[in-house]
Amino acid sequence: MLAAVLCHRDLSGVQDDADAGLPPLEIPRTPLGIAKALWTLMGLLDAIGEELAKRPQPRKPFRYLGMLPGVGALAAYLGEYGALARAAKTVQQWVSQHPEVSAPRG
Repeated sequence: MLAAVLCHRDLSGVQDDADAGLPPLEIPRTPLGIAKALWTLMGLLDAIGEELAKRPQPRKPFRYLGMLPGVGALAAYLGEYGALARAAKTVQQWVSQHPEVSAPRG
């Protein structure tokens, strides 16, 4: 639900335990292996940053007011609160459109 609502990703083709049978990743302890692992980690962190940037953002007036000293903290708070309210509304719509996913499992 979070991936669909906050990052606009379609995960309908993903199974719950798709990676369960894969062996753990082993990193060779050579300078080249460590360099490759760090490069992969940097790519992963960059991808996480890109996904987080897709989340609902505060509206522009709040972002600009958030840069001002004195009122910036309050404006940033109100902007984030508004973005969170919009995300909550989107979650409610998503849950009403996907009743099979939101039903409790037992």
